[in-house]
Amino acid sequence: MRLKLKVLPLITVLVSLCCAGFLGYRGYQWWQKHQKRKALFLYLQKKSPVTRRIPSDAFFYANLYDLKRVHDQLKGTNLYQVLAHWLDTGMSENEKANPLFGGMLEKTILNIVGDEFGVALLPQKENRIDFLAIARIAPGSDFLLNMALSSAKNIEKTDTEQRIFYRIRTKDSYFPSVIIHIQDNLAYASNSFQRLKQAYSGEGTGPKFLAESPTEGIPEDTILFMQLEDPEIRGLLHGTSQDYRFAISDTPAVMGIPPDVQKNASEVVRIQTNGAGFIGQPSGTYLLQSINGKLVSALLLGFSNLQEPAAFEERLVAHMNVESREAFETNGIHCLRNTSEKSEEFLCRRGASLLLAQGQFALGQAKFQNDPPSGKVPFVLNIDFQKDAIRDYHNLMQRRDWSRFHEASAFYFLSCIRQISGGIDEKNREIVVEIE
Repeated sequence: MRLKLKVLPLITVLVSLCCAGFLGYRGYQWWQKHQKRKALFLYLQKKSPVTRRIPSDAFFYANLYDLKRVHDQLKGTNLYQVLAHWLDTGMSENEKANPLFGGMLEKTILNIVGDEFGVALLPQKENRIDFLAIARIAPGSDFLLNMALSSAKNIEKTDTEQRIFYRIRTKDSYFPSVIIHIQDNLAYASNSFQRLKQAYSGEGTGPKFLAESPTEGIPEDTILFMQLEDPEIRGLLHGTSQDYRFAISDTPAVMGIPPDVQKNASEVVRIQTNGAGFIGQPSGTYLLQSINGKLVSALLLGFSNLQEPAAFEERLVAHMNVESREAFETNGIHCLRNTSEKSEEFLCRRGASLLLAQGQFALGQAKFQNDPPSGKVPFVLNIDFQKDAIRDYHNLMQRRDWSRFHEASAFYFLSCIRQISGGIDEKNREIVVEIE
């Protein structure tokens, strides 16, 4: 009896020590994980060579980080097979698949944006903005990239201040040209030579608003980090293998309500958001439909006043083929049709809304906003996905039958999505995507 009484406290002590050791080990694991999450935020916030090249007055910054890891984890999935075929065609609808070319293109893309790719928006005069993009490229890729840019027909090469710059002309009056420069394993691109020079001339502290943000932990598997200065809002895309999540820190008020479009059984994807209002752009609803197996797309934009749609339309008309353009009007909706392409293109305007559509889109589905919405509403980003509408393409993808890829490559990609759940609004702050 006495022996039992002596052994009992000993067992109690041993059990207590084991529990304490287990709890201590789990606590250390939690602390170690927290430190790694904190270290990744500090890297993207202050230590990244890409971040440090961004001018301090940037008001938006996004960083695509460690895409090579995502690429490796996607191997073996259906999505990777579709992506590989797309690269084999040179990302073109008119070229035959060439696995050798696709493999080279895949490696080139990863060498350029596979490690780190940052994009910033910066203020300009007259309420306009500049953009600046910086990629941390793999060692040795600068030679191949310079050679590719030098041999391109539509790219101008100039030597200034003993440096080589490449200029790409665009038809956009807002960004008439894009300038590219490569230096010290970093590739730069901007619409402004002054911003480009500001970036390659030396490192700084990065965007001021980001450097002054409180240090927080973010998921170790973060792929896309983005933050806006005013209102202060942060978005994160993270995940591994076949599950990915996009989460946002807050849903502040913003101008604009996404316009509505009538739903039907042919709808594949619907994306509605007023997020562009944070930078003075219209809210929008994007639709992708499958009508008789053919791809039909539409983008309905909602503006904050009645003058902006006409100005926006004027910019878009410059991209339409003048020779094949015809005007028509129906139910008070003024439209321009471009019939030169394989599928028709529409550009329609009424009230505070502007519609861009391609294919056999039923104009009556669009609910134009006759009057601009007043006041601010919470930020929203909602995605609806109907896989049954492209079931045939899912079967084609599983059989690796690419016979209709040139007609609707987007359906092949979307058929690899198992489901999309969640949303971002007043109650929810996360969207989950599961792929096959």
